[in-house]
Amino acid sequence: MMTRNTSALRAAAAICTLLAVACGSSGPTTNLKSVFFRTVDPAPVATLTLQRQNGTPMDSSRVRFDTRPTFDGWLKVGRAVSASANSSGVAAIAVTAGTYPIRLDPRISQSTALVGALNDTLAISADTNRTWQTSQQNWTVSSPKPFSAVDVVIYQVDADGKALYAGPVDPLDPVVLAASPAVPGGTASSISFSTELFKGRYRAVITATPVASTDNIAPFETASFDAAGGGATETKPVALTPGGNVVSLHFMENGAAIPDSQIGDVSVYDASSLIFLNSGSSTGGVATVSTGAVANIIAIVSDKDGGTVAAASYTASPSHSATLTRYTVSGHVKAPGSTQLAPTGTNSFGSVAATTKPGLGAFWDTRIAGSAVMANVSDLLGTYQLKLFGGSWSLQAVQLKNLASSSAVSSNVTANAVQDINVDAGGVIAGNIQDQAHNNLQGVGVNVVDSNHLTLGTGSTDLSGNYSIAVPFGTYEVFADGALTPGVSVGSSAATTTLNLTRFQISGRLTDKALGPVAGMVSWAGGSAPSGSLGTFSINVMQGLNWFLFQPPSSSPSLGFAYELNTLVNAETVKSLQ
Repeated sequence: MMTRNTSALRAAAAICTLLAVACGSSGPTTNLKSVFFRTVDPAPVATLTLQRQNGTPMDSSRVRFDTRPTFDGWLKVGRAVSASANSSGVAAIAVTAGTYPIRLDPRISQSTALVGALNDTLAISADTNRTWQTSQQNWTVSSPKPFSAVDVVIYQVDADGKALYAGPVDPLDPVVLAASPAVPGGTASSISFSTELFKGRYRAVITATPVASTDNIAPFETASFDAAGGGATETKPVALTPGGNVVSLHFMENGAAIPDSQIGDVSVYDASSLIFLNSGSSTGGVATVSTGAVANIIAIVSDKDGGTVAAASYTASPSHSATLTRYTVSGHVKAPGSTQLAPTGTNSFGSVAATTKPGLGAFWDTRIAGSAVMANVSDLLGTYQLKLFGGSWSLQAVQLKNLASSSAVSSNVTANAVQDINVDAGGVIAGNIQDQAHNNLQGVGVNVVDSNHLTLGTGSTDLSGNYSIAVPFGTYEVFADGALTPGVSVGSSAATTTLNLTRFQISGRLTDKALGPVAGMVSWAGGSAPSGSLGTFSINVMQGLNWFLFQPPSSSPSLGFAYELNTLVNAETVKSLQ
């Protein structure tokens, strides 16, 4: 009878023949070899038990593991995996050894029980058993004014009491429970209800809707509190109050109130905890938002399209009032030299994006950056007009046809002003994309990204496989079908940079430790493909730096997944496997 070792040797020989690679050859080396001949190792099993405070299993719960690595230092790639609990509240999953952010999601109907989620971290190096059990918080909410509804939002917070948002690369949702406990009869001055939270640190915001429209009930933000978990019971009395602090914002233009239809929401946050407190809308040109006992707040004003038109810190008080004056900023987007702007659509020759720069810190800057106020460029002369509240702004001409976006122009708006925006000549990143048989590839997406990870230009290949993207002078990363080519420079001495790329067909095989076939899945930035019953796969991968994810089938839960990051694909590395 053939021994296991003999079988393994024959399997290895078959794999070498399959890949047309000379095993033991002294030929060129490549980091692709570990990709195309990939062993998927056994994985430790995490057995996770979720229970309610009374010991009832959470049979509808799910545990989500964020197993995604970081590609190129800022892109989260790959997949997150999850495991659903059985009738005993037990979720079991094989996960490659490592330390992962996880989220426990009870998935319990909020109409029957108010059970919160949890953001946690789990380190796995061997088979792991872990149990999470909630504790119960018995809340009593009382108010001097009758209310018809109550909203409760509970945030998970860190040791400093700040909402647990994590970082910009891997943001967390700090809200673990949002619910509206029933108010019997639609009117009450006091109600009691219970929540359940896993062991951790939290803050809650409770708001009540007064029965009488003339009454005011201030929102209430709790101090940080620790839920003990483990089946404990905790008492949480809350006494709501009328009045409290407010921030009252008056919106003015040319000495008159701005029509309410031109102002969106005013959202107010606790500047210390970063927690959302309350929101309001403009009535008669004034938005008055209650902040309860919180004095140091951040107010963010949006327009009807969701753009951020104002953001500032205020010290709220029972009588706080501030005036925001709006001005007209107009001018022309000026193309370089004799170049003319070209239409990009009906009545549009591009856009001007205005982003407020309130100087509130990186946390707020990140959230405001994606909410620019936009205005169309209306004609060949580049005419535009913006309505901006006083303060510091950054203006940029964007979405111009066959021209790079302009550099950002800083503008301190204190009155109606004229601000022209010059578009530099910049340059072009252009090229042709083909497969190995020299067939032109249509519809391949190409993105150009700067050192701040902002996308400066996008395009796709035409019928002839050609693309062209206008960019300012500088050095960039180019992503084509997800594959990265770094250090692509465009300058005055070489205004057009040619980047031709090839999509390669690559074959390989997934095996287990005994070199047996693994019929799983291979994923990369450009797509995914199964490995067949023999573990073999064939994929089309764009030239450049790539990431790969190798996944076992769901029928082999004892096998782990594997990543390869920063793997170079080009003519030489592929040739070494032929």
